[in-house]
Amino acid sequence: MMTRGTSVPVALLSRAAAALVCCACTLHAASAVLSGLDIVGSARGVALTLRADAPFPVKMEEKPFPKKAGAVLVAVHCTDVIYGLEDFEFTSFPAGCPVSRIAVSESPAGNSIDLVLAVAGSLDRPAVAKQKDARWILLLSHEPAPDFSWSAAPQPKPAAVPAKQKPSAQKPGESRLTDISVLVRDKVELLTFSFDGPTAMRLKRDQDKLVVLFVNATSGLPITRVSPSNDPTSVIDLKQIAHGGTLWLGASVSMAQPALHSALMQAFADRLVIYTIRDSLQSLSLWSAAKGQTVQYNFVELPRFEVDIEGMKKKAVTDLSTDLPKAKTFAIREEEAARTVPKAAAAVAAPATEGAALVAAPVAPRAPAVVRLIVTKDNVNLRTEASAGSAVISKLAAGTVATLVAKKPEWMKVRTADTAGWVSAAMTADSARAPKAVLDNIDKLARARFAQQKAAEEKAAREQAAKERAQQEKLAKQKLAADRDAQKKAEKESRAAARDSAVRYTAAVQESVQTVKNVMARKLVEYHIYGRDPFLPLSEDEDTKVQNVEDLTLVGILYDQSDRIALFETLKGREKALALRENDPVQNGYVLRIQPDKVLFLLNELGISRTYALKLTREQEK
Repeated sequence: MMTRGTSVPVALLSRAAAALVCCACTLHAASAVLSGLDIVGSARGVALTLRADAPFPVKMEEKPFPKKAGAVLVAVHCTDVIYGLEDFEFTSFPAGCPVSRIAVSESPAGNSIDLVLAVAGSLDRPAVAKQKDARWILLLSHEPAPDFSWSAAPQPKPAAVPAKQKPSAQKPGESRLTDISVLVRDKVELLTFSFDGPTAMRLKRDQDKLVVLFVNATSGLPITRVSPSNDPTSVIDLKQIAHGGTLWLGASVSMAQPALHSALMQAFADRLVIYTIRDSLQSLSLWSAAKGQTVQYNFVELPRFEVDIEGMKKKAVTDLSTDLPKAKTFAIREEEAARTVPKAAAAVAAPATEGAALVAAPVAPRAPAVVRLIVTKDNVNLRTEASAGSAVISKLAAGTVATLVAKKPEWMKVRTADTAGWVSAAMTADSARAPKAVLDNIDKLARARFAQQKAAEEKAAREQAAKERAQQEKLAKQKLAADRDAQKKAEKESRAAARDSAVRYTAAVQESVQTVKNVMARKLVEYHIYGRDPFLPLSEDEDTKVQNVEDLTLVGILYDQSDRIALFETLKGREKALALRENDPVQNGYVLRIQPDKVLFLLNELGISRTYALKLTREQEK
């Protein structure tokens, strides 16, 4: 809970404002940081306020509260924002408060926050959410409620002191650190280290940190690291050091780079104050390591209205340089007691003695009035000389405001933001005295020019889109043609490969036929009539007589696509002829393959398999 109404030392704020001489830098972050969460009740209803350092989106959803009759759960989902406060669930609202519970949690990714509030009473319409800059105001209920105010703020989490740990006794001459506080006023931040006695200090800047060593000092705080709740970017580490018989207290202050570069330090006898400027919402807050958050108040940003200061200045200068009719003036009568006359002016205004000459006080020369002209037509030529035949510097659009430099008959020398030159007097008017009809015409020309520019931009966009579509269609056609050419080429190569395969197959067949013809043309194998027919399968009783392949001589091969027969003679003479086909058995094996010029046998002897080949000789082929 937040304590309101705590006073802030004005003198301290004044000294901080006087000490700051540098400007704050903007700190860019990927996500906004939620810095305030308030609930306010009044006769107008109950409202929830969310504040952050940058705008963020919010979605709301309402549904009945199952655990409590007559209550409504309002879920608020915030995205692109991280939680600068503490995750909590609060239920100790005052009696009669329509809000009975609020729970806040942050997603593990750290870029969204979910709030769930239990509101008593039924809502007859959806809750209303309004956003202004980085602040959201959500009307939870429009029914009258008792006046109350509740605010959540980040609280420090000091490390617990062990039960057996006791602060060491303070020695004579030592000072004890009693508090670390952060005071924020507007955009000025004061970080103060307070001691209960005088202490010497040594300061240095170490990269992104400020390091302070306090001589003969100890820490009276039960924590070694603090992170002020009203400055989430700062972290303070404390460390006790004993060196050379001297006790040192070291403080390392880490802060964002813009604040670090703008930091100013001022040392007093019993405290050190570090002044920085931060770029955040204007607020007033006070945080203390000993007491936590004691003051938290965000300033109201007043609405800003656009005021034509330059136009008011021009009007004032014009009125001063013009003799107004007496009917349009009025006199101011001052009371004698309220009239204040300087001594020098009183001497001049005193009644002159009779016969003395009256000397008028010197009048300071009046500065010439600055006249600004406005161009009343479009594409007005700005020329180098007051002549229609001179070179054109540039074209001026209707509504362009320029300062009058000199005049010539029918010509005006003006100065714009870019350059100076001569324009026709008929194309200009005094900006302070231009009639309404002229201003309306200028506005009409500006609107027409804007519409023409917009139409030109739309036409250019359409032409560019058409050009891109045509280019895409052209590329698509080229790709389609390339694909067709590739397909035709592949088909042509496939047909050529098929022709080559057919030619090779025909050649192989012709070679096989020729081989058969050559074999048939060779000498015939003679055999006795009383022997067995070599073209009949071997019987089992004759098989053992011809099984030794080493006793055989290959004399011929009958080879065609339908059948293959190998003709053999024995080494003992020609009285025995054999004809074998593939897979016919021989001694210790069988015929494995019959080819046009040789026969392969597969033999298995003593468990070892081997191949044996018999070839036709050149003489046999003849």
